[in-house]
Amino acid sequence: MSAQNSPARTLARKLDRRMIQLGLSQQALAQKSGVSDSEVSRLLKGQSKRPGLHNILRLARALDVSVDFLADDTLQDDPCQDRSSVPPEEEALLELVRSIGSREVSMILDATRILGFETAIRRLYGAEFRPFPASPARNDSAPE
Repeated sequence: MSAQNSPARTLARKLDRRMIQLGLSQQALAQKSGVSDSEVSRLLKGQSKRPGLHNILRLARALDVSVDFLADDTLQDDPCQDRSSVPPEEEALLELVRSIGSREVSMILDATRILGFETAIRRLYGAEFRPFPASPARNDSAPE
């Protein structure tokens, strides 16, 4: 079994996805669940091979999902959750966040909020980025 599809990575993806849905940080999840911040960190990195039933139960309660969903690496969605509550647009955004990584997306959004949209875009794309079409080039060498 590859490291990408290991039960630990599957659990990490499930935790990360639900944290995004609820707007929880790693520290907030640790506090809400009573699971240590270091263990939550290991779980989110896919480094905790045996999180223990007690921790899974606490995390499930904090994230409002079933223990089955967290414990069964074959389940992609929590059978106890109503999927219709997430609009398709938000599901598409969640999928994008999953592919980029929640930490990276959070950093991008923080930078955008702090710097302002245009400055953040310029830093991402380089100084030559122009958000609006450039005006026609002026030929300075031609007499007016």
